Amino acid sequence: MTDLRRRWIPLFKIAQFSIADVVSDWYFYDVVSKDTEIGNYEIYVFIFFIVSVSMNGLTLLGLLYRGCCSGSNGNRSIFTQQRLDRLLGLEILLADVPQLVLAALVAHRKGTVTVSTALNFASSGYNLFNNGLTMLEASDEDDVKDDDDGEPIAEAELEEAGFEPVITE
Repeated sequence: MTDLRRRWIPLFKIAQFSIADVVSDWYFYDVVSKDTEIGNYEIYVFIFFIVSVSMNGLTLLGLLYRGCCSGSNGNRSIFTQQRLDRLLGLEILLADVPQLVLAALVAHRKGTVTVSTALNFASSGYNLFNNGLTMLEASDEDDVKDDDDGEPIAEAELEEAGFEPVITE
């Protein structure tokens, strides 16, 4: 049960908000594509909808890989927290921020905030906030000592260097 809480619950939290963000982006695009008052924003909303789907798809694949392929017995996953943080940062820059800007432009063009625009503001803003906090969270990998190349240092090497093992339970 601890493995479930430590490995899957944080990943599920990120996945849940990413999926909700894609659904709201689709809804926003659907409404914008049917509105004749908005003008040429439809193509931009569509482009960033595709970017959002792609980035969230990569994020979900990365989360699945991290959850399924995390090493047990102290082995680290190839898909490290640092790589997940980079992916979340790209999702913020390439999907969430442009969606917020486009929602603001559409709201300005229409002169009012519609339900779809408000939903897009809320989901993209919350996904941006949640991904930012996830990037700042401490992980178990922060406790692993690395050499200059980023590879973990074996316990024997640590003991040879005079470090005593710390047992935590």
